[in-house]
Amino acid sequence: MADPRNELADIVAPVAPAMTASAGGLPGWLWAAGLLGMAGVMLMVWQWRRRRFARSLQAIATAVAR
Repeated sequence: MADPRNELADIVAPVAPAMTASAGGLPGWLWAAGLLGMAGVMLMVWQWRRRRFARSLQAIATAVAR
């Protein structure tokens, strides 16, 4: 006699469909390129803001030297 737990397993808890590459969304390399681009922009902004104080001091020193 068949085991009812095995026979009814797919009805009670159906098997999830397999994910395919054509399921939609962007390719992985495009996500990685976008993240690297955003990190690069954030690094440039951080560097610019970090040097802002030195630029203001240099402007004051230049104005005093004139």
